[in-house]
Amino acid sequence: MNPLDLTGRTALVIRAGGDLGRAGARMLAERGARVVVTDGDGDALEAGYGRDDRFTLRTACACDADALGAVAAEFPEVDVLVHCASASPRDTGECWEAIRVFAPAMTARGRGSIIAVGRASDDEPEALANLTALDRLVGRLAPDLREHGVRVNTLRPDDQGLDDALAFLASDRSCHVTGSCLEIDGGWSAMTSLTVPAARRA
Repeated sequence: MNPLDLTGRTALVIRAGGDLGRAGARMLAERGARVVVTDGDGDALEAGYGRDDRFTLRTACACDADALGAVAAEFPEVDVLVHCASASPRDTGECWEAIRVFAPAMTARGRGSIIAVGRASDDEPEALANLTALDRLVGRLAPDLREHGVRVNTLRPDDQGLDDALAFLASDRSCHVTGSCLEIDGGWSAMTSLTVPAARRA
């Protein structure tokens, strides 16, 4: 059996209308998960998933707590929550709202994986600040959720590294991984962190 098989799991992808959301949703479906996709743009959902019966479509803006609450009430069995980040500073608040809405059902069942995804290639200052804020949010939430069997991590894939990394964090293979940021960027972040100040190079 494939250790990253997600058969029998229900996954929800928020902001699923964009390229990153579609890639993640399709990977989860290919691994056997039942996938619910949400986005504030219903036309984007129809264009991306409308003829594929592996997906259940629900129009819900990531910033609309009532809409997310309605989705949570309809799908209380969500095992994997994927929030695809944008470059907006308000995205951290949206991610927190999604966790606040969906985590109670996960903690009641004693299991779940929450994954905040943002592109590692987003090098604009605003995007980097947003991703850093997501990391801090995950770090604060991880200890409390861990006590209830729920993992929460951030994932920063490049254009080639989403599939296996997302499957890993969604599956039981990552049962001891929480509060972490998994960067799939070919070592770029490590190389840039080795920059030595000019005063020390002299």
